[in-house]
Amino acid sequence: LTTVLGLSEVLQTKAFGSLTAKQQQFIDTIYQSGSHLLALINDILDLAKIEAGTFDLELAPVSIHTLCETCLTLIRQQAQKKSILLEAYLPPHPLTITADERRLRQVLINLLSNGVKFTPQGGHVTLNVELNPTTNMLHLQVSDTG
Repeated sequence: LTTVLGLSEVLQTKAFGSLTAKQQQFIDTIYQSGSHLLALINDILDLAKIEAGTFDLELAPVSIHTLCETCLTLIRQQAQKKSILLEAYLPPHPLTITADERRLRQVLINLLSNGVKFTPQGGHVTLNVELNPTTNMLHLQVSDTG
């Protein structure tokens, strides 16, 4: 996995020559998928930490728009294979929160992936992100027609 990530990083820098837009898109997807797989492996290791009582959240600033776009990119191909419309409604302005990005990404990818998995061909999966101005709470909602 480290080799796949390393080589895809090298290809992203165009060290071996220029890439077509489609090739660049594929390399980006390979890198993102590899990163997600590495995160899953780390999550398995985290289970051992939870059981041992030594688990800590890694809180840091997280761009909600970037997080959502990354998750949607990873799910988009699955949705296209089933002719599922993947939609996202994000706040019009940039939004940054303090959270554990890896775990938040894992939850969002799982919800989107399940939405695609259980939605019949030609259906819809929607990600809706809203900030409640009264409570200052962020709401992430995944809905589907499955």
